[in-house]
Amino acid sequence: MQFVTYQRKYAIRHTLISALFIIAGLVLTGDVIYGDNSVLQTLYFTSAAFLSFWFVGRLFIWNTTRIFGTNILFSFDLSGIKTNAGKQLSWKDIRTIDFVAPGLNKWIQPTPSYYLFKMVDGKSYKIYTYSLLKHQESDILKVLRKTWNEHK
Repeated sequence: MQFVTYQRKYAIRHTLISALFIIAGLVLTGDVIYGDNSVLQTLYFTSAAFLSFWFVGRLFIWNTTRIFGTNILFSFDLSGIKTNAGKQLSWKDIRTIDFVAPGLNKWIQPTPSYYLFKMVDGKSYKIYTYSLLKHQESDILKVLRKTWNEHK
């Protein structure tokens, strides 16, 4: 059984950086509420605070949960892939294996990176990595595809 894990220090680092932006947004919100600002400054500070929460809030929550959770994203062996939720994906049932890089959704919020497993029956399963594997994503994808090709 091979485990795909991440180093917890990456989750801690991402959480601290996100927390700085959240704190800056809270400071700007406090300045809008209690400060003596012009209309232009109030508009600017309000929009900056909103954007800090909008873009960084999800990242903060994702990485905070990764700090306190297990650092195993999923595992695989000769029979298939086992997710943290307990779902077993057999190599024979998988049609394609892809990696989807992080991006933005239709609401212009960040979306995490994930491995996409398209199944023979038409379903698809996502295993999120939250960009915590750093530069290992392509190496893990190669190992997954190699193991899948050997056992499908």
